[in-house]
Amino acid sequence: VADYIDGIERKYDFIKYVNTNNRVADIFVNKLIQEFKNDETFEYTAVGRFPDNMPIDYVDMSILMSNLTDNVAEAFNKVSGRKQFDLEISHYKNHVFIDMRNSAAQSDANLVSDKKQPGHGLGIGKIRETVEKYDGSCEWIYKDGCMNVRIEMISEA
Repeated sequence: VADYIDGIERKYDFIKYVNTNNRVADIFVNKLIQEFKNDETFEYTAVGRFPDNMPIDYVDMSILMSNLTDNVAEAFNKVSGRKQFDLEISHYKNHVFIDMRNSAAQSDANLVSDKKQPGHGLGIGKIRETVEKYDGSCEWIYKDGCMNVRIEMISEA
C-alpha cells in the first residue's frame, strides 16, 4: 500500500497546499491546485478532512479523486474568466460527504467529455462505480456557471 502511494507521489511532484487526512486524496487535490495556481483568475478553498477510519481502498480513492480533479481541470480549460474550485469534506457518524464545486461552461452541464482519445470520457462512470462500491451516492448539479458534485459514502462497516 505504501509503495503504491509513494509511486503516485513520485509521479506528481507537488507542493502540499491542503491536507485532507488522506494521502491519496491529497495528491490529486494538490496536483490540481498546483496546475492552476499561477493563473491569476484561479481561486480555491478546501475545508474539512476525511475521518481517520476511512476504509476506502487506496486504489479506489485514486480512481475517485483522480477522475474528480481531472473533470475540474477539463472544465477550467473551457472557462474564460474566473476559475473557482471549492472542496468541502465532512463526516457524520458513519457517513462521509465530499462536496466539490468548480467553475464550468454551460456545455459541461450534460456531463459529456469532449476528449476524443481512447479511454477518456469514462470518468463519471468510474466515479459512480467507486462511490456505489462503498454504499454511496453521487449527484452532479450545474447552476450559475458552476458544477457541483455531491458524494456521500459509508465510512465504516
